[in-house]
Amino acid sequence: MNHGQWGPPDRPLELVARNVSTRYLVILVDGIIGLMMLPFNVSHLGRSAYGLWALTTSVTWYFGVLDLGYGSALVRFIAQYRAWRDRTALNEILSTISLVFAGLGILCFIVTALIASRIDLLFNIEPDQVRTARYVLLVIGVYLSVRFPLSVFGAVVYGFQRYYLNNAASICTSVIVAVVNLGVLSAGHGLVTLVASITAVRILSLGLFAWNAYRAFPGLHLRPRLFRRARLREVTGFSVYMFVLDWAAKLNYSSDTIVPTRATTDQPVERRALPQCRRQRCGAASGSPANDHGAGHEAVACPRRAVVPRTDCARRFADQ
Repeated sequence: MNHGQWGPPDRPLELVARNVSTRYLVILVDGIIGLMMLPFNVSHLGRSAYGLWALTTSVTWYFGVLDLGYGSALVRFIAQYRAWRDRTALNEILSTISLVFAGLGILCFIVTALIASRIDLLFNIEPDQVRTARYVLLVIGVYLSVRFPLSVFGAVVYGFQRYYLNNAASICTSVIVAVVNLGVLSAGHGLVTLVASITAVRILSLGLFAWNAYRAFPGLHLRPRLFRRARLREVTGFSVYMFVLDWAAKLNYSSDTIVPTRATTDQPVERRALPQCRRQRCGAASGSPANDHGAGHEAVACPRRAVVPRTDCARRFADQ
């Protein structure tokens, strides 16, 4: 059925029911998968390798703030211009921020590569784990750099209040990732192959979130020529406050895990990363879901659901 360029009409009660019910279903599925996969992964990878995975994803968790608050601000302006039925302004804002996010994605990978090249100096990692840590960190960096520009699609879905679309996509992705996780480790492969495999699934799943954006907003048009400096200034005026809130939330929930590893102990950091990761996840669980804008704007604190490193612990990064 053709609903025009603004998508299907709002039915408040139906929207609330769908959004809330699918969100609880996501939590249920994630919880079940996590309970099943955690012991499986630890037993097949070993505590040291699993701790190394937790460490590398914990490092990239802070990359969520590289969106400079634009992810949260974008949802606000999408909702505003949707209410005003100003499709031109809405597409200009989305095109502008998508270009900004593309640049931030490149920056994210550069920072990840720099950290990977010096990870043995930054953390007390066993010598035989350094190469693996670098590969895992680079793979996660590739995913984050791809997800940054695609996160605008998640913002569209949230701004149009169609959360249930992305919730359904998240459930499908989680199940597929768990199956791939089981297959890779059962075949005897190691951490690098596991992370590369599930990251490939995650990247492919971003297409679902892009499709959801066009379902929610059929009039969506992203074009580089629609970049407008005035729109960037408009969104920046609000994103600054969201940036401060993002940093405050991350520091509030994660400052207890920031420890001078070389000064406090000689124990390899990957063996201590797992309990620290669990503490981070407990804090992030109560954080703002806005961290998941877009392709899951979720910069990860640890292997999400115990099976995959995924960008916004905050549901934000996003899956879209």
